[in-house]
Amino acid sequence: MTDNKVTALDTEKAVKSEEYVYAESAPTLTICVLTVDNGFAVVGVSACVDPANFDPVIGREIAYKDALGKFQSYLGFRLAEKLHGEKKED
Repeated sequence: MTDNKVTALDTEKAVKSEEYVYAESAPTLTICVLTVDNGFAVVGVSACVDPANFDPVIGREIAYKDALGKFQSYLGFRLAEKLHGEKKED
């Protein structure tokens, strides 16, 4: 195995802030906005069908994980671009 990978720890270390938004028109929807070290923002969401089942703590956890997963994909793309550039130089 090589070090050419993006780990969950790499992803979480790049997060500089997190913000949660709740819409009045959709009370079971949780939106998480993660801003990362370069200022880029990623949005994750969670929702439940029955308002009686809504738990804001669970909603935040799911929305955070959703945003983090999207950001990890971006980091993977950035690493792939870097490795591609290194291959061209050889």
